[in-house]
Amino acid sequence: MDSPNQIAVFSYGTLQDPEVQKELFNRVLEGQPDRLSGYVLESVNLPDSSFNYITYPIAKPTGNPQDIIEGFVFYLSEHELKITDTYESEAYERVQIKLDSGIEAIVYQTPVR
Repeated sequence: MDSPNQIAVFSYGTLQDPEVQKELFNRVLEGQPDRLSGYVLESVNLPDSSFNYITYPIAKPTGNPQDIIEGFVFYLSEHELKITDTYESEAYERVQIKLDSGIEAIVYQTPVR
């Protein structure tokens, strides 16, 4: 499934929603369940188009292998990855990780400041 022009992205939040996928990419993504050890989910409040705040999940690295996030790994084109970067906003930092399955993927996590 993984090919040179497909980028693995681990999703634990709204990107798993087929309606969000259709809105962003004009298609429903193919993917499979996976897990990310050494991370927990926290919350981040982000403004919407009406300047109301909505709470979203955000992955935070802990280094503790007993901390696990369940999610899906999806395969995106380079163009779709750029769309995802915009969608995830500056509230998230894109990093390369290894999932429990051994797949090398991108995850959007708490920015390291």
